[in-house]
Formats: sequence, structure tokens, C-alpha cells
Amino acid sequence: MRPVCAVLCVAATFLVGSPAPALAQRLVGLYSDSMGFLLDLRPTPPLILVADPSPAASAGVRSGDRLLALDGQPIESIPATALLRIDQPAGTTLRMRVRRGEQTIEISVPRGQPRSVPLETLLFPHPQGRVWDAVLDTITSGDVLFAAPELLAPQTVSFASFFKIRTLDRNAGVIICDVFQWGEMRPLRQTQNPTYDQGIRAIAHVPTGGVMALATWNMIRVTPTLRISEREGMTAVRISLAMEAHNTITGWAQLKSKGTVESATFLGVSRLLTQ
Repeated sequence: MRPVCAVLCVAATFLVGSPAPALAQRLVGLYSDSMGFLLDLRPTPPLILVADPSPAASAGVRSGDRLLALDGQPIESIPATALLRIDQPAGTTLRMRVRRGEQTIEISVPRGQPRSVPLETLLFPHPQGRVWDAVLDTITSGDVLFAAPELLAPQTVSFASFFKIRTLDRNAGVIICDVFQWGEMRPLRQTQNPTYDQGIRAIAHVPTGGVMALATWNMIRVTPTLRISEREGMTAVRISLAMEAHNTITGWAQLKSKGTVESATFLGVSRLLTQ
């Protein structure tokens, strides 16, 4: 089953899937993968960060806008469970009322297809130097990055252990991190433990069906790269995850991220910038 949105962020825990209402009440961030914007729900009113390119950017939504209402309903009156449905249905339009400085603006954003806007690049309405510092502070912090409640034995990974900096070039705006490895290689007869498999599926799109349905994914390797650049008065932060996973039947395969790691990082940066 496809998640209702690309990324659901609950407090310091990042889930993929349809959450129970009790969990949804702790929603702190939400990314729309059909329109291309991230809502940081911690500030009041919520802060909008826009992917570029995206339907939201094309419609005129800007990073730094504050969300006042959706489809005419004030944001403070919308339950978290209803927010989880903002991506549906594709082909319709979402009416957003935003505050930009002293202005209140009405913007209509067309919903694209699910997963049509991957969570890779977001724009921040701050100078490049300040964003660089916030990115660096975030990825070297000890904050919990990943705790998947669907795991039989939940595991957590801190930003500092995931982003092990190998190359840092501030002039070029590039941070390259060493390989993060999660799991361990085991013979087939010893891999019937779904912990690794479920954990990998929580941060990456893993092929299913046929022989894949029989395979146990037991290791994941990720090489993160962060690029920071100026873009039309904004600062763009791009996170690229070169991701591959191993299973006991088919060996290594390239995977696409679900945006769990990226959302955690972007929300960490947003928190520092809005303090």
C-alpha cells in the first residue's frame, strides 16, 4: 500500500505508511510528493519549504510562506489525519491561503501524480552562509534520525552516525559523507529475520513480487552528498543518497529513497533556522 504522503514525520520518529490517529497527532512535518512542498508544522502558522522545480513553485508558492488555510479551512482547525490526505486525489487542485510578509495570498496548486516530486532539493529563504551552518550543525548532531516502529526490534540512527563527513568544501557548497552501512551479511539460512528487511523498506523503495517476494534484504549501504547553492534569492539544499541494498537471492540492487532521511535533515535545518 502506498503511503498517503511521501514522508510522515512524527516527533523524532519517522514513519512510512498510514499512521494510527494517535500517532498522527504528533505530526511535526509533512511532505507532499504530488505538489512538492514540505510543511514544517512546529512554527505557528506552519512554515512552507518548496521544492524546485515543482507544481507548488510553478503556482507561485515560495519558501518562507506561512500556511493559513487549505481549501478555505483554517489550518489550526484541520486534524492531522486530514492533513495526511493533502496529496489525494491526483489531477485536482489544492487551494492554499498563505501569509507572505504583510500580504495574504490565495494560491491554487495542481496535484500531480504520486511520487512525481521526489524529496531531493528544497529552497530555504535564508542566506547561503546561514543555511550552510544549519546543515552542518544538523548532520553532526546527535538527534534521533530514524526509528521505525514497524521494526520487530526498533533501531535508531543518529544524524552524526549516518552523516560521517569525508569531504567538506564550503567554497563549492558540497559535503560528501562516507558510506553508512546498516545490517550485516549472513548466509541464506540465517537471514530469516525481517528486522533488516523492514528497516530497509522504511527508507527506500524496494522491488517486490516474483523472486523479490522471497528475498530477505539484509544490508543497506548509503553514500550521502549534500549540495548547497544560491538560487534566485533563496538557498537550495540538495540531498543525494546513492543507495543500494543486498539480499540473499539477487545480490546488490540500486534503490530509490522514500525521503525519510531527507525529511529528517530538512526539518532539522528548518528548526535551527527558525529558532
